[in-house]
Amino acid sequence: MSDRDYLRYDFPGEGPRNRFWAVYPATKAVIVALVGMWVLMLILKTIGWQTVGAVYSTLALRPDRVLEGLWLWQLVTYSWMHDFGIFHVGINCLMLYWWGKDVERRLGLKRYLLFLLGSIVAGSLAYLCWSLMTLVTTPMVGFSAAVLAVVVLRALWSPMQPVLLFGIFSMKLWHVAAIFVGLDVLMLLDTHSELAHAAHLGGALFGYIYFKYGGRFRNVFNALDQRAERKQRERARASEHKEREMREELDRILDKVNREGMPALSDEEKRFLKSASDRLRP
Repeated sequence: MSDRDYLRYDFPGEGPRNRFWAVYPATKAVIVALVGMWVLMLILKTIGWQTVGAVYSTLALRPDRVLEGLWLWQLVTYSWMHDFGIFHVGINCLMLYWWGKDVERRLGLKRYLLFLLGSIVAGSLAYLCWSLMTLVTTPMVGFSAAVLAVVVLRALWSPMQPVLLFGIFSMKLWHVAAIFVGLDVLMLLDTHSELAHAAHLGGALFGYIYFKYGGRFRNVFNALDQRAERKQRERARASEHKEREMREELDRILDKVNREGMPALSDEEKRFLKSASDRLRP
């Protein structure tokens, strides 16, 4: 297979950029976006804390602003923000790279992105519920809810698969998921913890729900895809019909020009002739 031209990296049109995005494009795009946002916040930090504070205040999930001010975009935007330390964003990107690739390959790009979006919203809703119960109003940032959803889903698919966690600890995949979820459960009641453990558990729960009922989601997605394809075919047929009518009218006008000359054309026919010539010009 590797001797075929279109499978070689030096095949014309297959540059380094295309090679990078050829496999696992969604996972790589998310990691690039997370790191890019983190770097951007570091740059804004050098400009001044007022600028950074304004961005965080707008994008981070603040329960009071979501519940009272209906800043609903924060249900999603919080996930793209991280604190200034490299550990938070680094661990999330590393774990997403380890296990997100397998989930993306199995779900496909579109369903994988929708899965990540669902886990992000599930994490924010879980944190809002926890805030209402405990009156905690600390702003929340980070992609951890989506990462936990990916880990749990991946572990449920292949619980006995051996993995080398952080390149050191050898264990089964379900052990990894159980440790992460267990730590979040234990730390949930620690009022001194600055981590949004409720959001992590919300993401993990979404991963479990998707594992149990994802087949139904796939049926919905398939129906939506079929409907989109049907509408696309209908638009294509309508476009072909419209173009055929335009060419027939154009032929009629050109025949008239050949018989009677340009002065015989009405103003409407002249406008149509100009419009058709502009549209058909290569």
